[in-house]
Amino acid sequence: MINGKNIRNVISIIAVSMLLVACPQVHDDDVYFEPTVDQILNITKNGIWEITYFYDSGHEETGNFSGYSFNFNEDGTLVAVNGNTEVTGTWSVFEIDDLPSDDDGSMTENVNKLSLFFVTPDEFLDLNKEWDIIYITENHIEVSHENGGNDQINYLTFNML
Repeated sequence: MINGKNIRNVISIIAVSMLLVACPQVHDDDVYFEPTVDQILNITKNGIWEITYFYDSGHEETGNFSGYSFNFNEDGTLVAVNGNTEVTGTWSVFEIDDLPSDDDGSMTENVNKLSLFFVTPDEFLDLNKEWDIIYITENHIEVSHENGGNDQINYLTFNML
């Protein structure tokens, strides 16, 4: 028999279920924080990475790096390996202090940068930039770079393998 008490119980269960489904899940291994340069260095050197997204000059070019694993070495070399193919470049992390704001001339927060440099092959030359680190966790790095000449923003994402 349906009575007022049963209806309230059902409504309560439905409401709690909806809240649980609607709330985003936060995983301890993917918690974002404002890292220092030393923390960024430790994160990048602490594993093997892959490029999971690359958007350059208005084109999605992730496929150029399919199958490559990237190792950010302590000596500043960056080694990308795909089977028997090995590509070596360099990398560094640094901070730029107190950049002027576009709006009112006031100073903004510091910006952490990831610099990548390769000599060959051609598709790797597109990575040669001083990237703004826009999001980083222990297993995920997102960076962006604004092209001064055409006002396009490039995006690059690494995920740890």
